[in-house]
Amino acid sequence: MRKLAIAIFLLLIGSLPACAEQPVAAYQFTNSAGVNTHLHYGPLYTDNFALILQRLRELGVQHVRNGLQSTIRPEFSDHVKAVNQAGIKVLWILNTDQSSDLAFSYTNLFPNGSDGFEAPNEFDASQQSNWATLMKQYMTRIYPELKHDSRTSRLLIVGPSLTRSDSYNLLGVQTSYMDVANLHNYPGGRNPGTVGWGAPDNAGARYGSIAWNLDLGKNVWGTKPVWTTEYGYSNSAAAKDHVPEDIAAIYMPRALLEQYLHGIRRTYLFELLSAHPDDNDGVYGLLRADGSPKPAFTAISNFLHLLHDDSPNPSLLSMQFVLEGELTDVHHLLLQKSDASYYLLLWLEKPGYDVDAGKRIQVPPQNISVHFEQPAADFESYQLSSTGAIVQKKEQLENQRVSLNVGETVLVLHFNHVPPPPTDLTIQPK
Repeated sequence: MRKLAIAIFLLLIGSLPACAEQPVAAYQFTNSAGVNTHLHYGPLYTDNFALILQRLRELGVQHVRNGLQSTIRPEFSDHVKAVNQAGIKVLWILNTDQSSDLAFSYTNLFPNGSDGFEAPNEFDASQQSNWATLMKQYMTRIYPELKHDSRTSRLLIVGPSLTRSDSYNLLGVQTSYMDVANLHNYPGGRNPGTVGWGAPDNAGARYGSIAWNLDLGKNVWGTKPVWTTEYGYSNSAAAKDHVPEDIAAIYMPRALLEQYLHGIRRTYLFELLSAHPDDNDGVYGLLRADGSPKPAFTAISNFLHLLHDDSPNPSLLSMQFVLEGELTDVHHLLLQKSDASYYLLLWLEKPGYDVDAGKRIQVPPQNISVHFEQPAADFESYQLSSTGAIVQKKEQLENQRVSLNVGETVLVLHFNHVPPPPTDLTIQPK
């Protein structure tokens, strides 16, 4: 396990020697992005749903997470169907008083529009002293009922989200009653790849880091795949761990990347539109209360649309390259689309804001080069900004290297592999 951790660390800092790196399908990465919604809330969700649907299309996600409603009103049903018609599936959050019959009715209403059902949300914060017993009783009952019925057996059952570190031991092993594990790993206003800000666990991961959160739940979910169903940043000055809107725009695309690099295959950003913009939790929405986009919305939208690909299983070809130069804290991920082109994503995983002092931290860009060991051409870069805008420019290959300035916003290097010329196997007559 320690050898695996070292290998992941070397991958994250981009200091591996020249080798053939296997890309990830661009579809698989963009498909990892989701967003939390409250389609049953008012006033904007219900009074101006046309704007909500427009924003969801603009955002470019294929998944939303929403509470399962015991009463299915006609307008709510219409809104869910419209979301489904936009190519977006829903993960439904259950309550302990909801039966499998209600889940079956949702499957009948939205036959191809659901990703699955999730255990009751943050139930350890429900003020019920026997919450763990109630949760185990509910999952022991609901899981087999849903998995053994042909209407819902193909859908995923996502495990419970918890709010306190001691809750995992209280809940205990639940591997038999979930298909996917669940995290709410908010970074507390720190950068997505933070090394943490508290005491280390037995594996050396510090409190607050992604690795610490993953270690925390291993006794509950074992080897199950992990999703994060809530991850976000507050922009309200009333919240002690808030960040300014432009910092959230810098962090949010990196959050999707850092989560993916740590093996988390779905991250639902919290949230599309703040459900309670005036409460003490602050404003977490990608949209403001009037539905206007924040910079983080624009950043995620541009990022996902740039990397969008329709093919979930393209033919992937490894690419041999090495990163050179000032590589401290340079992280990267290589993607490939079905048109065979590559997208090399690069960023500095450093904090851009001191959440304790409430001050920005300057992050100077670092000069690196990408040295290609295989022929490549058609280089262009796309640089995200703190406003969410994206800037495109041509890049030049010199001495098999492309020189780049990598900063705190994600830089995308797009290029094509140049295949070798065909070998002439024609046999000449004597």
